[in-house]
Amino acid sequence: MMKFNKIIFSAVLGYTISAGAFAASPEWNGIKVGFSKIDIDGVDDNQHGFSIGGSFRFNDNYFIRGNYAIADDSIDGVDIDTDWAEFGAGYIYAVSANSDLYGLVSVEHVNVD
Repeated sequence: MMKFNKIIFSAVLGYTISAGAFAASPEWNGIKVGFSKIDIDGVDDNQHGFSIGGSFRFNDNYFIRGNYAIADDSIDGVDIDTDWAEFGAGYIYAVSANSDLYGLVSVEHVNVD
């Protein structure tokens, strides 16, 4: 079976804003666990699996974030396993009490068997 690894460097600039009904400040500390779905271009089937991730704000302006997902399925009769990991660090600028502007630089690793 063909095996390949990819490392992806990504930079993200984001703006988080809370609606009036959710007037709390954005939360940067937390852990999430969930269901993952991987859509592969040119293939009708999708892979399904689980993911875990989290972020930690260690002072007023800096945070770290990490995510890991694993999925497997049989696509067109071929078993495919996918592992994805991401780790990044970012800077937060508080625009107001309810809005943050942030930048993130991350490293991603994708392994498909």
